[in-house]
Parts: sequence; C-alpha cells; structure tokens
Amino acid sequence: MRWLDKLNPFQESMPMTSEQAAALLDDTLDLVHLRLEHLHRRQQGADGRALEAEFREWRHPSGPEIDLVLCPSPS
Repeated sequence: MRWLDKLNPFQESMPMTSEQAAALLDDTLDLVHLRLEHLHRRQQGADGRALEAEFREWRHPSGPEIDLVLCPSPS
C-alpha cells in the first residue's frame, strides 16, 4: 500500500470529503506541534521557525479557506 493510500484509502474511487480533509489537516497540525516540541528540546530554533512559517497559514488562516497545493500521488 502506498503511503498516500493510508491517508485516503478511498482516493482511487472517490474524492476526499470535507470531513476527511479537515481531519487530515488536524492530524497534520498535531504532528507539526509534536515536531516543534522535539526541535525546541534539541535547541534547533532555526528549523522550528522554518516549520512554524510553513504551517502558519494553516493555524491562522487569513480567510475562510486554506489554499492547498495538490500534489500527484507518488508512484
């Protein structure tokens, strides 16, 4: 099973629902938070700041929608 299929096992047959997309964003932000804690403990501030900048729009969207770039699934 490809790694992306684990995120959305219905990918081949149907698009992701809004609820599935919201859950994926929530889970991703939880992992980002854990990674930031890890980087802070290891005193890797520059990496932590870069990660925070990358996900700032997800945590504090400027409008009602979050712009996402869709990437093709890896083969």
